[in-house]
Amino acid sequence: MAPNLAIARFVGCSTRSVSHIRSNLRYFGTTKAPSNAVGRPRTITAPILQALLARLTEKPHMYQDEMASFIWKEFEVLVTTQCISRALSSAGWTKKTIR
Repeated sequence: MAPNLAIARFVGCSTRSVSHIRSNLRYFGTTKAPSNAVGRPRTITAPILQALLARLTEKPHMYQDEMASFIWKEFEVLVTTQCISRALSSAGWTKKTIR
């Protein structure tokens, strides 16, 4: 008797379920596969945000368009001021916290 068939009969499920669970265990280390990413990829990645926050500790008075030009010069990534605003708020950065 095949191992999947024996397990399926013992547990009370189909052999296909057993093979899927075994495959997920082999590839991901858990019975469920990780979910796929949802939404558009971020333009400001974690290394870019870290560099921007480091720059803001040196120059906290920078305007958002100056931040955008800094990101372009350092990483050659074109970002909008709204994108910078969202990234800074997600990092918890405000001008009040820097004082």
